[in-house]
Amino acid sequence: MSKNENITLALDCGSTNLKAALFDARLQAIARGSVPVTYSAADGVIAELDPAQLWQSTVDLIRQTCRDAAIASPQIDTLALTSQAQTFALLDPSGSPLIPFISWLDTRAEAEAAFLKEKLGPDFHRHSSFAYPLAGLQLSNLLWLHRHAPQKLAQAACIIPLPSWLTLQLAGVAAIDTNLAAMSGLYSMLLRDWWPPALELCGVTAQQMPALAAMGTAIPASKTSRDLPLSPHLKIVFAGNDHTAGAYANHCRQGTVIATLGTALVAYRFAGSRPGPFHPQGAWGFYPFGGFYELASRAYGCIALDWACDCLFPGSEISSFLTYAQAAASSAAKRQTDPAFFFPSRFRGDTAWTGTPDRDSRALAVLEGIGFALKQMIDEELQDGQTPASVCVIGGGSQSDFWLQILADIFHCPVRRGRGDSLAGAAAIAHPSASAPSQSPDHLPDPSPDSSPSQTFQPIPANSLRLRRLYDSWRKNL
Repeated sequence: MSKNENITLALDCGSTNLKAALFDARLQAIARGSVPVTYSAADGVIAELDPAQLWQSTVDLIRQTCRDAAIASPQIDTLALTSQAQTFALLDPSGSPLIPFISWLDTRAEAEAAFLKEKLGPDFHRHSSFAYPLAGLQLSNLLWLHRHAPQKLAQAACIIPLPSWLTLQLAGVAAIDTNLAAMSGLYSMLLRDWWPPALELCGVTAQQMPALAAMGTAIPASKTSRDLPLSPHLKIVFAGNDHTAGAYANHCRQGTVIATLGTALVAYRFAGSRPGPFHPQGAWGFYPFGGFYELASRAYGCIALDWACDCLFPGSEISSFLTYAQAAASSAAKRQTDPAFFFPSRFRGDTAWTGTPDRDSRALAVLEGIGFALKQMIDEELQDGQTPASVCVIGGGSQSDFWLQILADIFHCPVRRGRGDSLAGAAAIAHPSASAPSQSPDHLPDPSPDSSPSQTFQPIPANSLRLRRLYDSWRKNL
């Protein structure tokens, strides 16, 4: 590869894995890698990460990805970041961490979240991505620090989210995009700035918060890291939360729903130019290059699938589980006379299944039940009962043709397998001009130069009718 070719490094700061990918000037991936996120404390309440270990893991990941691509790190001239929200630390005036990073998985601030919910009231959702303060929000954990470690908070020169800390280490840039800021509870989408009442409740000021940037804005680096030198002409681009980046990579437009079959279930849509909130319980926020998104989520998804596989076929791989489910699907008459139902919200409990004890039928019920939960989210929280024009599915579960066909039959609309992930989306947000202009009504840039069609599954009318009846029964038994 030419030393003069533009190279983009995309980082996804996940809560399970840190992920990296290198892209060439055409936004084609040339190397990928990931490392597990190691928690220095994780007891079901506390969830913290050691800054030194986190930094070393990031450096090692980028170095290995560069080796795999046969490039030197100074060839990287763009750094694009997407992230899970919330995880943050406090920095002293020298830039050293005062505390470990507190993850969004940390639930120590339950009492603080309840206090903030009462104090900020229903108006909270007009300002924040979330309907009300949650224990994992940066807002709630800052109030916990204000109450339990005020001396640390008083020493803090900067309250730094995880992606902002990485850009500070790599390039001397302490900033955050407004998409992620809106998920902190400390930023107001109504005011388009840090939110004074929320900051005051936590005992912090806007001067302690990172600089704000719109998604896709290129910020020049102000220094080069000794541990990992990148290009002296490096540009930093923040690409919002990982679901937004993944949706952008998959051409999320009005009428299309992006569904994630990962550990959790997520349904995401581009909501247009009118600001939210759109649903009393739904999340919302800024979409790249204009407009807003809406998101619905459930903590159970493929985590419920993994649990069901262990229950029904201990020691079997998911591929075998799918084979058993497919065998049940071929016997539709038997399924109609004595169906099984699976309720993913009850997984790990004795009432997760009802109906026939036949294992193959129960395996099929798992795929249907997770699909039913996704349909409920889409119908009731994103679409107001309207069938979407199409659904694009990403995440680990999207690799199964059989499951995607079930989803097409459940949703009664075309379902396509997504071609991009959050890393590809981050790179595309950093280089919107690298692809052809969009011809869609919202006139947003097309996120990918690859115009090849992805695999699409059309609903089968007879199956859709059967699953509609099953869905109605499933809903009545929730």
